[in-house]
Amino acid sequence: RAWLGKLKFWYDQLAPMLAGSEGSDGDAAEPDTTDYSDGLPKFLVRHLRISGEVPLMNQAIPVEGDLRDLTHQPEIYGKPAELALKSASAALGNLALDAVLDHTRPKAGKDLFRFDLADLPVEDLPLGDSDKLPVIIEAAKAAINGQAVIEGGTLNLDSKVVLAALKTQVLRQEGLSKVQEALVAALGGIESLDLQVLAQGALEDPKVSLKSTLDRVLSSALKGALESEVKKLRSELNNKLNALAAEKIGALNTATGPLAGLDGLLKDQLGQLGGLSGLL
Repeated sequence: RAWLGKLKFWYDQLAPMLAGSEGSDGDAAEPDTTDYSDGLPKFLVRHLRISGEVPLMNQAIPVEGDLRDLTHQPEIYGKPAELALKSASAALGNLALDAVLDHTRPKAGKDLFRFDLADLPVEDLPLGDSDKLPVIIEAAKAAINGQAVIEGGTLNLDSKVVLAALKTQVLRQEGLSKVQEALVAALGGIESLDLQVLAQGALEDPKVSLKSTLDRVLSSALKGALESEVKKLRSELNNKLNALAAEKIGALNTATGPLAGLDGLLKDQLGQLGGLSGLL
Protein backbone atom coordinates (compact mmCIF):
# COMPACT_ATOMS: atom_id res chain seq x y z
CA ARG A 1 0.00 0.00 0.00
CA ALA A 2 2.94 2.35 0.59
CA TRP A 3 3.94 1.95 -3.06
CA LEU A 4 0.36 2.57 -4.20
CA GLY A 5 0.27 5.74 -2.11
CA LYS A 6 3.43 7.07 -3.77
CA LEU A 7 2.13 6.25 -7.24
CA LYS A 8 -1.14 8.03 -6.47
CA PHE A 9 0.81 11.11 -5.32
CA TRP A 10 2.64 11.40 -8.64
CA TYR A 11 -0.54 10.67 -10.58
CA ASP A 12 -2.33 13.47 -8.72
CA GLN A 13 0.40 15.90 -9.79
CA LEU A 14 -0.14 15.03 -13.44
CA ALA A 15 -3.93 14.63 -13.51
CA PRO A 16 -4.87 18.36 -13.46
CA MET A 17 -2.84 18.92 -16.63
CA LEU A 18 -4.92 16.28 -18.41
CA ALA A 19 -8.32 17.28 -17.08
CA GLY A 20 -9.38 19.35 -20.10
CA SER A 21 -13.16 19.64 -20.17
CA GLU A 22 -13.37 17.23 -17.25
CA GLY A 23 -12.62 20.20 -14.98
CA SER A 24 -13.94 20.98 -11.51
CA ASP A 25 -17.57 21.13 -10.49
CA GLY A 26 -17.22 24.74 -9.34
CA ASP A 27 -18.46 27.88 -11.08
CA ALA A 28 -18.62 27.66 -14.85
CA ALA A 29 -15.63 29.17 -16.63
CA GLU A 30 -15.98 31.99 -19.12
CA PRO A 31 -16.71 30.86 -22.68
CA ASP A 32 -13.59 29.93 -24.62
CA THR A 33 -13.46 32.02 -27.80
CA THR A 34 -10.09 30.74 -29.01
CA ASP A 35 -9.87 29.74 -32.67
CA TYR A 36 -8.89 26.06 -32.78
CA SER A 37 -9.26 25.66 -36.53
CA ASP A 38 -5.60 24.63 -36.75
CA GLY A 39 -6.35 21.69 -34.42
CA LEU A 40 -3.94 22.93 -31.75
CA PRO A 41 -4.84 23.69 -28.12
CA LYS A 42 -3.60 26.71 -26.17
CA PHE A 43 -0.88 24.69 -24.45
CA LEU A 44 0.87 21.72 -26.03
CA VAL A 45 4.08 19.80 -25.44
CA ARG A 46 4.77 17.81 -28.56
CA HIS A 47 7.98 16.28 -27.28
CA LEU A 48 9.82 16.83 -24.02
CA ARG A 49 13.07 15.05 -23.22
CA ILE A 50 13.25 14.20 -19.51
CA SER A 51 16.46 13.80 -17.55
CA GLY A 52 16.84 14.27 -13.82
CA GLU A 53 16.31 12.73 -10.40
CA VAL A 54 13.21 11.69 -8.47
CA PRO A 55 13.14 11.44 -4.66
CA LEU A 56 12.22 7.84 -3.90
CA MET A 57 13.11 5.38 -1.13
CA ASN A 58 14.95 8.19 0.67
CA GLN A 59 17.29 8.53 -2.28
CA ALA A 60 17.60 10.54 -5.47
CA ILE A 61 16.79 8.09 -8.26
CA PRO A 62 18.00 9.08 -11.76
CA VAL A 63 15.40 8.95 -14.54
CA GLU A 64 15.36 9.72 -18.23
CA GLY A 65 12.76 9.42 -20.94
CA ASP A 66 10.30 11.16 -23.22
CA LEU A 67 6.95 12.88 -22.81
CA ARG A 68 4.84 13.44 -25.92
CA ASP A 69 1.59 15.21 -26.79
CA LEU A 70 0.86 16.61 -23.34
CA THR A 71 -1.89 19.23 -23.23
CA HIS A 72 -4.57 20.47 -20.85
CA GLN A 73 -7.06 20.26 -23.75
CA PRO A 74 -6.66 16.70 -25.08
CA GLU A 75 -10.20 16.65 -26.48
CA ILE A 76 -9.17 19.40 -28.91
CA TYR A 77 -5.81 17.90 -29.86
CA GLY A 78 -7.32 14.43 -30.22
CA LYS A 79 -4.22 12.50 -29.17
CA PRO A 80 -3.40 10.84 -25.83
CA ALA A 81 -0.27 11.86 -23.98
CA GLU A 82 2.50 9.27 -23.90
CA LEU A 83 5.24 8.86 -21.32
CA ALA A 84 8.27 6.58 -21.48
CA LEU A 85 10.72 6.49 -18.58
CA LYS A 86 13.78 4.44 -17.73
CA SER A 87 15.92 4.30 -14.63
CA ALA A 88 18.93 2.34 -13.45
CA SER A 89 20.27 2.53 -9.91
CA ALA A 90 21.57 0.31 -7.14
CA ALA A 91 18.64 1.26 -4.89
CA LEU A 92 15.81 0.66 -7.38
CA GLY A 93 17.30 -1.68 -9.96
CA ASN A 94 16.36 -1.29 -13.62
CA LEU A 95 12.97 0.28 -14.33
CA ALA A 96 11.05 0.74 -17.57
CA LEU A 97 7.70 2.56 -17.42
CA ASP A 98 5.38 3.27 -20.34
CA ALA A 99 2.12 5.19 -19.98
CA VAL A 100 -0.70 6.20 -22.30
CA LEU A 101 -2.83 8.97 -20.78
CA ASP A 102 -5.97 9.17 -22.90
CA HIS A 103 -8.33 12.03 -22.02
CA THR A 104 -9.43 12.79 -25.56
CA ARG A 105 -13.06 12.06 -24.64
CA PRO A 106 -14.39 14.42 -21.97
CA LYS A 107 -15.30 12.70 -18.69
CA ALA A 108 -14.14 9.34 -20.08
CA GLY A 109 -10.42 9.46 -19.40
CA LYS A 110 -8.43 6.25 -19.31
CA ASP A 111 -4.81 5.94 -18.24
CA LEU A 112 -2.75 2.82 -18.90
CA PHE A 113 0.59 2.14 -17.21
CA ARG A 114 2.93 -0.73 -18.05
CA PHE A 115 5.97 -1.32 -15.88
CA ASP A 116 8.93 -3.66 -15.75
CA LEU A 117 11.35 -3.58 -12.84
CA ALA A 118 14.36 -5.89 -12.52
CA ASP A 119 17.10 -6.41 -9.93
CA LEU A 120 15.29 -4.55 -7.17
CA PRO A 121 17.21 -5.33 -3.96
CA VAL A 122 15.08 -6.66 -1.09
CA GLU A 123 16.43 -6.79 2.46
CA ASP A 124 15.07 -7.74 5.89
CA LEU A 125 11.52 -8.42 4.72
CA PRO A 126 9.36 -10.22 7.36
CA LEU A 127 7.40 -13.22 6.13
CA GLY A 128 4.84 -12.97 8.91
CA ASP A 129 4.26 -12.17 12.55
CA SER A 130 7.71 -12.39 14.17
CA ASP A 131 6.21 -14.09 17.24
CA LYS A 132 4.37 -16.79 15.30
CA LEU A 133 6.66 -17.08 12.27
CA PRO A 134 10.14 -15.76 13.12
CA VAL A 135 11.59 -15.81 9.60
CA ILE A 136 12.68 -12.90 7.39
CA ILE A 137 13.98 -12.57 3.85
CA GLU A 138 17.51 -11.46 4.57
CA ALA A 139 18.30 -10.69 0.92
CA ALA A 140 16.79 -11.23 -2.53
CA LYS A 141 16.49 -9.73 -6.00
CA ALA A 142 12.98 -8.84 -7.13
CA ALA A 143 11.57 -8.66 -10.65
CA ILE A 144 8.21 -6.88 -10.97
CA ASN A 145 6.12 -6.46 -14.09
CA GLY A 146 2.51 -5.75 -14.87
CA GLN A 147 0.06 -3.05 -15.76
CA ALA A 148 -2.36 -0.66 -14.11
CA VAL A 149 -5.45 0.98 -15.57
CA ILE A 150 -7.07 4.05 -14.04
CA GLU A 151 -10.53 4.80 -15.39
CA GLY A 152 -13.42 6.66 -13.84
CA GLY A 153 -11.55 7.13 -10.57
CA THR A 154 -11.00 3.39 -10.13
CA LEU A 155 -7.81 1.38 -10.23
CA ASN A 156 -7.29 -2.05 -11.76
CA LEU A 157 -3.76 -3.34 -11.20
CA ASP A 158 -2.31 -6.75 -12.03
CA SER A 159 1.33 -7.36 -11.21
CA LYS A 160 3.66 -10.35 -11.00
CA VAL A 161 6.57 -10.40 -8.58
CA VAL A 162 9.44 -12.90 -8.59
CA LEU A 163 11.93 -13.01 -5.73
CA ALA A 164 15.12 -14.83 -6.75
CA ALA A 165 18.52 -15.51 -5.15
CA LEU A 166 16.53 -15.58 -1.94
CA LYS A 167 18.22 -15.95 1.45
CA THR A 168 16.15 -16.38 4.59
CA GLN A 169 17.10 -15.96 8.22
CA VAL A 170 15.46 -17.72 11.17
CA LEU A 171 15.28 -15.28 14.07
CA ARG A 172 14.74 -17.88 16.80
CA GLN A 173 14.14 -21.60 17.29
CA GLU A 174 13.20 -21.90 20.95
CA GLY A 175 9.63 -21.89 22.19
CA LEU A 176 8.12 -23.07 18.90
CA SER A 177 5.41 -25.68 18.54
CA LYS A 178 5.88 -28.69 16.26
CA VAL A 179 3.79 -27.00 13.58
CA GLN A 180 5.77 -23.75 13.86
CA GLU A 181 9.04 -25.69 13.65
CA ALA A 182 7.85 -27.35 10.43
CA LEU A 183 6.80 -24.02 8.90
CA VAL A 184 10.06 -22.32 9.88
CA ALA A 185 12.07 -25.21 8.42
CA ALA A 186 10.11 -25.00 5.15
CA LEU A 187 10.62 -21.24 4.85
CA GLY A 188 14.29 -21.61 5.62
CA GLY A 189 14.70 -23.82 2.56
CA ILE A 190 13.05 -21.71 -0.15
CA GLU A 191 15.28 -20.16 -2.82
CA SER A 192 12.66 -18.30 -4.87
CA LEU A 193 9.16 -16.98 -4.46
CA ASP A 194 6.45 -16.01 -6.98
CA LEU A 195 3.67 -13.58 -6.13
CA GLN A 196 0.70 -12.05 -7.90
CA VAL A 197 -0.51 -8.68 -6.63
CA LEU A 198 -4.00 -7.48 -7.56
CA ALA A 199 -5.50 -4.11 -6.65
CA GLN A 200 -9.03 -3.10 -7.59
CA GLY A 201 -11.39 -0.36 -6.50
CA ALA A 202 -11.37 3.33 -5.71
CA LEU A 203 -8.02 4.96 -6.40
CA GLU A 204 -7.92 6.37 -2.87
CA ASP A 205 -8.45 2.99 -1.19
CA PRO A 206 -8.28 -0.02 -3.53
CA LYS A 207 -8.77 -3.58 -2.35
CA VAL A 208 -5.42 -5.37 -2.50
CA SER A 209 -5.08 -9.15 -2.75
CA LEU A 210 -2.00 -11.32 -2.85
CA LYS A 211 -1.38 -14.84 -4.12
CA SER A 212 1.96 -16.61 -3.85
CA THR A 213 3.77 -19.93 -4.02
CA LEU A 214 4.40 -19.39 -0.32
CA ASP A 215 0.89 -20.71 0.30
CA ARG A 216 1.83 -24.03 -1.31
CA VAL A 217 5.09 -24.24 0.65
CA LEU A 218 3.35 -23.60 3.96
CA SER A 219 0.46 -25.97 3.16
CA SER A 220 2.90 -28.75 2.28
CA ALA A 221 4.89 -28.15 5.47
CA LEU A 222 1.72 -28.07 7.57
CA LYS A 223 0.47 -31.28 5.96
CA GLY A 224 3.83 -32.95 6.61
CA ALA A 225 3.82 -31.83 10.24
CA LEU A 226 0.28 -33.13 10.76
CA GLU A 227 1.09 -36.45 9.08
CA SER A 228 4.16 -36.81 11.29
CA GLU A 229 2.08 -36.12 14.41
CA VAL A 230 -0.62 -38.57 13.28
CA LYS A 231 2.02 -41.25 12.62
CA LYS A 232 3.52 -40.65 16.06
CA LEU A 233 0.12 -40.87 17.76
CA ARG A 234 -0.75 -44.02 15.79
CA SER A 235 2.52 -45.66 16.89
CA GLU A 236 1.87 -44.73 20.53
CA LEU A 237 -1.67 -46.10 20.29
CA ASN A 238 -0.47 -49.38 18.76
CA ASN A 239 2.12 -49.78 21.52
CA LYS A 240 -0.52 -49.24 24.18
CA LEU A 241 -2.91 -51.71 22.51
CA ASN A 242 -0.15 -54.33 22.21
CA ALA A 243 0.75 -53.90 25.88
CA LEU A 244 -2.90 -54.17 26.89
CA ALA A 245 -3.38 -57.28 24.74
CA ALA A 246 -0.27 -58.93 26.22
CA GLU A 247 -1.55 -58.18 29.71
CA LYS A 248 -4.98 -59.69 29.02
CA ILE A 249 -3.54 -62.77 27.28
CA GLY A 250 -1.19 -63.36 30.21
CA ALA A 251 -4.12 -63.24 32.62
CA LEU A 252 -6.07 -65.64 30.42
CA ASN A 253 -3.17 -68.12 30.36
CA THR A 254 -3.01 -68.01 34.14
CA ALA A 255 -6.75 -68.64 34.39
CA THR A 256 -6.66 -71.63 31.98
CA GLY A 257 -3.57 -73.26 33.58
CA PRO A 258 -5.63 -75.70 35.77
CA LEU A 259 -7.59 -76.79 32.71
CA ALA A 260 -4.36 -77.85 31.04
CA GLY A 261 -3.57 -80.08 34.11
CA LEU A 262 -7.06 -81.56 33.98
CA ASP A 263 -6.54 -82.44 30.35
CA GLY A 264 -3.40 -84.42 31.27
CA LEU A 265 -5.20 -86.28 34.07
CA LEU A 266 -8.03 -87.19 31.70
CA LYS A 267 -5.56 -88.67 29.23
CA ASP A 268 -4.01 -90.83 31.99
CA GLN A 269 -7.41 -92.17 33.00
CA LEU A 270 -8.28 -93.00 29.40
CA GLY A 271 -4.97 -94.86 29.10
CA GLN A 272 -5.76 -96.99 32.15
CA LEU A 273 -9.21 -97.83 30.80
CA GLY A 274 -7.61 -98.90 27.55
CA GLY A 275 -5.36 -101.33 29.49
CA LEU A 276 -8.32 -102.90 31.29
CA SER A 277 -10.20 -103.43 28.06
CA GLY A 278 -7.20 -105.38 26.75
CA LEU A 279 -7.37 -107.82 29.68
CA LEU A 280 -11.00 -108.52 28.96
